[in-house]
Amino acid sequence: MRQEADEETNERIDGEISETGRDELILAILEEIEWRQAKLGPAYPFGLHRKQTATGVNWVLHGPSGIDSKEHAPYLTCLIIVALRRGLLDHEDASLVTDHRIGKLFQICACLAVGGYLDGEVVSFGWPRATGNQFFPALRTAWDRVGLYKIVEEYPAGVPTTLKDGGIDIIAWKDFADGRPARLIVFCQVASGDNWVDKSVDEPSRLLIGSFFVGYRPRAVMSATVIPFVAHEDASNVGVGIKDFVLGRMAYYEQAHGIILDRIRVAGAAHKALTRAVVDRPKIDGAERVAELIEWIAAVLRTTSTPQVSA
Repeated sequence: MRQEADEETNERIDGEISETGRDELILAILEEIEWRQAKLGPAYPFGLHRKQTATGVNWVLHGPSGIDSKEHAPYLTCLIIVALRRGLLDHEDASLVTDHRIGKLFQICACLAVGGYLDGEVVSFGWPRATGNQFFPALRTAWDRVGLYKIVEEYPAGVPTTLKDGGIDIIAWKDFADGRPARLIVFCQVASGDNWVDKSVDEPSRLLIGSFFVGYRPRAVMSATVIPFVAHEDASNVGVGIKDFVLGRMAYYEQAHGIILDRIRVAGAAHKALTRAVVDRPKIDGAERVAELIEWIAAVLRTTSTPQVSA
């Protein structure tokens, strides 16, 4: 059995111990895939199955049977974005994977996820906008949909006029049947890059509420960050146990970001949005654009020479 060296001490590691560590890692990976499969159900495009053989139990991981499934599109879009960010895909068509294009596609996933999680309404506010509106007219248009509270009539003196989206990519809310104030509003940052940890919408939302409203201002406001990554992707057996590490890491991120929708949550919540009644789907910007995700997934995979995407 090949011996390995400890990375810090350079001492040889006993083969049996090394093998034990490898077995624990494999078990943790299998448990993670099983957990995703159980939590996401039909929104998870992979399947892990036990297969009994003459030599014991083997595990078989099945990929998606097709890439034209609406329910799988949010997860696969996130997965491919992360693979591109990590350099795991050798793509041959650069126009497919520009930051601009990835951002627009992930915005669709994010709108679906936030809408599905809140079971509410969603305005895609991020720059660049489909309407091409500048910040102030776009804010007034968005708030016509949100309803309640009043936006100032004129751009406030002293506020920078270079705002594009003011750091806010999505405005979402959940109404009561009475249509009155004192209901939940969520401002979201949509971050498809590795620097998402440093992007919180807390300050941008406070600046917007403090500068652009007249009279009463919304008070029941939450912040959210939407990412294509798995928030606990760097979890490992660090002495405290992986489960405790994941709980601690998510609680830590919550302090700066509020609600976090990572790849697991995006897929599950987007699936809820896609299964809403047809009459409710127009309440979520982007719900009619899922076909764009499917087309992009197919195009990227078609022009990729060495796919190494994991589940």
